[in-house]
Amino acid sequence: MLAVSARTYRKIRSGFGFSRLMGQAELRPEKHRHGLNTEGLHGRMRHPIYVAHLGMLAGWTVGSGLLIDYLLLGISAFCTFPWMIWLEERELEKRFGPDYREYKKRVPLLPRFGFHHEKPLHGDTVGH
Repeated sequence: MLAVSARTYRKIRSGFGFSRLMGQAELRPEKHRHGLNTEGLHGRMRHPIYVAHLGMLAGWTVGSGLLIDYLLLGISAFCTFPWMIWLEERELEKRFGPDYREYKKRVPLLPRFGFHHEKPLHGDTVGH
């Protein structure tokens, strides 16, 4: 889990940029471009950073074997992360408006595992 999360962070950083990953666009908007990122992992799920955080926390939890870590993982997975995602979705919808609403229709909240049918983009056909 730790390795997968670390790889996810690396992929996010390469497509998202370190300054955006660290929140610099929000902290210093005058110095950073503001655009809706739909490339890379953000084209497959809306919140890859939270998925990486949760994977990292799960890896540390399993590695430690401590009951308190399992409790914190449960709180994070079922309370903290859903709340943070809800807040972020609201903020992104305000910031990007119709572009974000269209993105939400196309891209799932979290990654889809297994076989699924993808929605074609703008009349494209998807072959399997």
